[in-house]
Amino acid sequence: MWDFGQRVPDTMGTPSNETIAMRSLMIQEEAGKLQLANSNAERLDAITNLLVVVVGAAADAGISPETLEAHLVDVLKANHAKKWTSQQLLEKPKKWSASAIQWSDCYAVRDKNGKIRKPPGWTPPDPQRHIDAQRRMEV
Repeated sequence: MWDFGQRVPDTMGTPSNETIAMRSLMIQEEAGKLQLANSNAERLDAITNLLVVVVGAAADAGISPETLEAHLVDVLKANHAKKWTSQQLLEKPKKWSASAIQWSDCYAVRDKNGKIRKPPGWTPPDPQRHIDAQRRMEV
């Protein structure tokens, strides 16, 4: 980051509105390249550039690589926990326009747009715990 003059704060904080706007535009630009990609090479390049811009946004906010990685692990675990039992599937609201895909002893329920729905009782990850851990290390 220093190669391009990006100031990386020593502690976690809120970037300026200008920095947030710049990062948002950069993310949109790279996401647009992903949408227009016509080859695996173009897709790989767009995805990698998205990662670089997002990691840079974390650096702008003073989020350490360790904090980012720890929360990513929690998010992946929480996403993996979006499995439905057969009983939960039977009890899902009838108004839902959703399809279920079975694997082993559980189901993935997708909405009409293909997004996986959270089952009853699903617990989201807790980013605050990682923020608190980083702040304890900063003092």
